[in-house]
Amino acid sequence: MIALALALAVGCEPLRNPVEPARVLFSTDETLYECALQEAGDFDCDAVFYKEERWGGQPLRALDLDGDGGQEVLNEQWICDVVEGEWRCEQYIDVTDTNMRAVVDYDGDGDDEFLLPHQAAPLEVCWSDSGALSCGSTGVEVSLTTNATAADFNADGALDLLVGVRDYTYETASQICLGDDSGGFVCEQWMDSEISTRSIVHELSPGDFDGDGDVDLLVSWAPDRNGPPEICLNDGDGSFDCSLFVTVGAIYNGAILDVSPTSVEVHDLNSDGALDFAAASLVGPLVCWGDGTGGFNCERIAPFDDESDIATIGEPAAPDIGVGDYDGDGDLDLISPLNDGEVEAIACTNTDGAFECVPIEGLFDVNAGVIAAP
Repeated sequence: MIALALALAVGCEPLRNPVEPARVLFSTDETLYECALQEAGDFDCDAVFYKEERWGGQPLRALDLDGDGGQEVLNEQWICDVVEGEWRCEQYIDVTDTNMRAVVDYDGDGDDEFLLPHQAAPLEVCWSDSGALSCGSTGVEVSLTTNATAADFNADGALDLLVGVRDYTYETASQICLGDDSGGFVCEQWMDSEISTRSIVHELSPGDFDGDGDVDLLVSWAPDRNGPPEICLNDGDGSFDCSLFVTVGAIYNGAILDVSPTSVEVHDLNSDGALDFAAASLVGPLVCWGDGTGGFNCERIAPFDDESDIATIGEPAAPDIGVGDYDGDGDLDLISPLNDGEVEAIACTNTDGAFECVPIEGLFDVNAGVIAAP
């Protein structure tokens, strides 16, 4: 899940003019690297934080917790910021049982907060309090939570929550929790419980995929379930039609698999006014072009030399994907770690929706997370 701060706006305006290039950050199990694109087209990278024991490498999120206009970087256990020209990181949670963090403006003050899901505790929200990180309960007690997102799904002016769960017994359903005037939530089961994989949500990605002004959802399932991602269109009152599937097929050992993303970034990548999404997946990085009605056409932007290089189930060929304008030309580019054996990552420059990719080597392991942030 990773890239520019994850705005939960209905739509995302494309970048149209040259801007300051984004910095690229890679996070491995032990090290945070900061990288900059050089004139020769390669990246110069420096290790800016190291911890001998695993510090929770991916996924990464960019956010502005303290409202200073800068970008902090968040992973599953640590938060990092540049202080007096140097990176400093502090641990905000000792033990994590989930790794998906959604960045939201939870209290409407213009600063970022983030949702902290738990497998065995109520959903929390975390914020900056005079420079110190604080977390508190949202009041939503849904067990086995792996992911949550927030938006005004029913257009009543109050923030709502959608909480995804991963329950392999299929006894706990994902919940939609509609906000009330007092800051509380009323929760009910979301989607049809008869479809068992809908109890194994991996990531929830909001956006107005059909252009009607309502916040829709892209739902990706647990990667080991191999279900295709699903588009849930909002009818305006918080009810969703989840009948659209995004077909991302791949051949592995002679069988056709439906691939579900391991990480998703929603943006208008070709500046046509319709939201697209970039995804890390079992078959490498993907770009799925939106048609403005909720439909998508997906392509693999960095194919392997042969099918034998496709990762096995549970070992993503691309564990994460970052979206940002790292070459400063006004288009959103892609960067992704790879589990390819030879190439550790690829950087793909975007020219009007066409991507040209080059390898980045020698820095990190296959569990790397990535972010591109201003």
